Amino acid sequence: MKKIINKLINEIRVDKFLVSELKISRNKILSLIKDLRVQINDEWVQKPGQLLFLDDIVTIFNVETINVMKPIKMKLDIVYEDDNYLIVNKPSGLLVHSSSFNEENTLAAGIKYYFQSKNIKFPDDDYRWGICHRLDKDTSGLLIVGKNPKVQDILMDLIKNKSVKREYIAIINKTLEANKMKIDVPIKRNMKGKLKMVPSNDFDAKDAITFVEKIIDYDNFSLIRCILETGRTHQIRVHMHYLKRPIVNDPLYGNNKIYNKYGQYLYASKIEFEDPFTKQWKSFKAPLPAEFENFIRDNT
Repeated sequence: MKKIINKLINEIRVDKFLVSELKISRNKILSLIKDLRVQINDEWVQKPGQLLFLDDIVTIFNVETINVMKPIKMKLDIVYEDDNYLIVNKPSGLLVHSSSFNEENTLAAGIKYYFQSKNIKFPDDDYRWGICHRLDKDTSGLLIVGKNPKVQDILMDLIKNKSVKREYIAIINKTLEANKMKIDVPIKRNMKGKLKMVPSNDFDAKDAITFVEKIIDYDNFSLIRCILETGRTHQIRVHMHYLKRPIVNDPLYGNNKIYNKYGQYLYASKIEFEDPFTKQWKSFKAPLPAEFENFIRDNT
């Protein structure tokens, strides 16, 4: 842990301040902030552009563990690839990026190995390695990966501007009463337990909108489709918990009944967008994971 007191009179962004103070790259600072390793006056930093004022105290946790990510050879399920991007089907149980526990076995490390094997150039200390958005460790499904930083920025802008349609399939506890619904409930991080997000009407809560469609009801659970309008951390998991219909096997927001080690029954099944390079409409789908089919078979 390292503490730094800001003695600058002028306001400054926390990311720029830390680059100057720690003498490490901005990508590494972004990684620290993303992994919730930076606090200002004992409050977790959420954005790299958050401002520092005179005498603010910045605390950085585990800064000594930040290093250049080691590439790891792994079998990637590549659904689509062209000169600009990949669509990768991530399995449940694989982190997208390293967390504050500094795990090495991540999708980013696998992408780095794949890119280097294909002589695809990226800055070596870039922690994202083209990955344009995230999935929780135990959520499986489709992710977009840009093949150079410029392409990555273009694709991330598409997501930010809500030009990418993302669909998820989930199994939820209890049946869903309505066939279709819109969940418009803001969420924020629970600072008492930083892993969890909570519904909130506080000023710092972020808008979160999920459209839910019932696929089929079973006796004690439903198979549903969720379409994201916003992409907040744990959004679908929090929204379904809010409805008292938590996702089956969810260890964080569930009903404490864990069926197996698979993780929550949630996967990113479909991604659609207008290709910014060819202007063609692209649609990519992932097959239903075998674990979903097995759960439905074993519980009906």
